[in-house]
Amino acid sequence: LLDRGLDGPRLLGGFLDAYLGAESPSSSDAHRLQWMLQRRATGTPLTGELAGRLAMALVRSGSPEEAIALLEETVAANPDDRELRLRLADALVAAGENERAHHHYRSLLSGAQSKR
Repeated sequence: LLDRGLDGPRLLGGFLDAYLGAESPSSSDAHRLQWMLQRRATGTPLTGELAGRLAMALVRSGSPEEAIALLEETVAANPDDRELRLRLADALVAAGENERAHHHYRSLLSGAQSKR
């Protein structure tokens, strides 16, 4: 269905869940991840949840830089979304950018402490 250009949120979410749960995703699946990024760039918006799942799939496929760019943009639009910020920090660690990741982990910790 994705190959036919269908990109409803449930379909995208199902594909991402299957990709993330697969023991060894295929190269055509990695191609579909790139297609999802391109569709997003040309005007098909993703919810924060789908953007986070796509980012984790991109990290898994060996494209942490693309995941970071997607998450940075999504976190900027949703600064209070703690799950997205955690995914961004994890993607930064996967890319070896530990100092940048620490900033986000500290932000998450301080936010959790202030809610007590």
